[in-house]
Amino acid sequence: AGGTYYNVRLDGGNFLTGNVTVTNSLTLTGIVDGAGNTLTIGCNATVTGGGTSSYFDGTMTKEFCSTGSFTFDIGTEADAMRALGNPPEYSPFTANVTALGTGPHSLTVTAVDAFILGSNNAHTASRYWDVTEVGDITADISFTYLNQDVNGVETTYDVLRREAGVTANYPGGTV
Repeated sequence: AGGTYYNVRLDGGNFLTGNVTVTNSLTLTGIVDGAGNTLTIGCNATVTGGGTSSYFDGTMTKEFCSTGSFTFDIGTEADAMRALGNPPEYSPFTANVTALGTGPHSLTVTAVDAFILGSNNAHTASRYWDVTEVGDITADISFTYLNQDVNGVETTYDVLRREAGVTANYPGGTV
């Protein structure tokens, strides 16, 4: 059920029935379907168990009260898709927050298994991360796409940014 909890254990095959906030410790023990709900990790909360067979398929928010690194253990393809023979698709997103300005501060991230609108499909992976920032956050980010997301030649890939529905642009960066 949705709500705010001190400690949470999410087992594989489960799904959220409302938005959930964790304030101390989240333990992932399989692939959990967000079912359209958001999983929020509080400022001081930690996540354990994340990996290729244990992640959150949905939207995850991390609140930041200080600088530091956080890995969003997210991906796509919940149980229904795996039942059809599709492999789990763990595609973590890491934010190393180096400075915080006016707050409160949070990043909300969702992995999307598709091409970003406006991209040249021969120069980008068929996966992207939808990221929403609240507050003034400076961070170095990294993300992991999968072999099946590779199209064309990776050395020709471009970093793309799409903001507020505008066609993708090229802010620079390396893949």
